[in-house]
Amino acid sequence: MHTDFMGEEELESLCYDYAKLKRTYGVETEMAMMDDVAGHPSSVPSVLAGKRYAATLFTERTSHHMATSLAPGKVPFYWESPDGNRVLTWVSHGQPAAT
Repeated sequence: MHTDFMGEEELESLCYDYAKLKRTYGVETEMAMMDDVAGHPSSVPSVLAGKRYAATLFTERTSHHMATSLAPGKVPFYWESPDGNRVLTWVSHGQPAAT
């Protein structure tokens, strides 16, 4: 499902695989990677609470569907959700999509 249309509970379900790896194998990380995502709801920093870093991709293809103001600019930056949670974020400048 496209993240623009997900509620917070649905977004949190994206972290279930990580929780299982952590529980089963003790794998831990402080980073989240969101690639090939056309939009980014403002609640993502809340869902990533406890993660220190996030990285995402910006391409010409995704720029037409941006749900937030994560367009390329000064990086890294703190991405803050309405509830005050924040994560240090890097937006990678991808290659423009073929038309």
